[in-house]
Amino acid sequence: MNYIERAILSKQLAADILLPLIEYEACFLGSEAVKLVQAERNKEQIGQLFRVVSAHGWTTKKGLHQYRKGLWTFSLSKAGFKEIYSLSGPMSDKRKDDWAQLLVERTGQVGGWRKDKPSTRSRVSAYLRGTSGATVEEICLKLRLQPGVVNEALRGL
Repeated sequence: MNYIERAILSKQLAADILLPLIEYEACFLGSEAVKLVQAERNKEQIGQLFRVVSAHGWTTKKGLHQYRKGLWTFSLSKAGFKEIYSLSGPMSDKRKDDWAQLLVERTGQVGGWRKDKPSTRSRVSAYLRGTSGATVEEICLKLRLQPGVVNEALRGL
């Protein structure tokens, strides 16, 4: 039995294989989703990874698909990434681990305006007044918000 077959049978082994790949190969820093992307020459390898994440229900419905010519990709579901991280985290790179923790923390949470809380726009504005040159990533991490929400608030300012 090869490691792919063993990873299909064991969530722990699958998570132990996937988390370092996510940390070093995935496009996720500054994003709300974790996406694995590989060149055409690695299509078979990404296909095997897709088999593993599919077996554990960790992928989105879209599946493995051609991102653009010569690139293949699939996305992990938010709940799938949360489970992988809970089984095998933390990541070794602090910046990436901070982002992973934000994604895990926000999984399944519904935002929205609340009468008794400051608006996102006012929170972002207050944060920006106290800093200079903050990036969207820094704002997200400090205020514990997803990038889409922060970008919307910034457009409103």
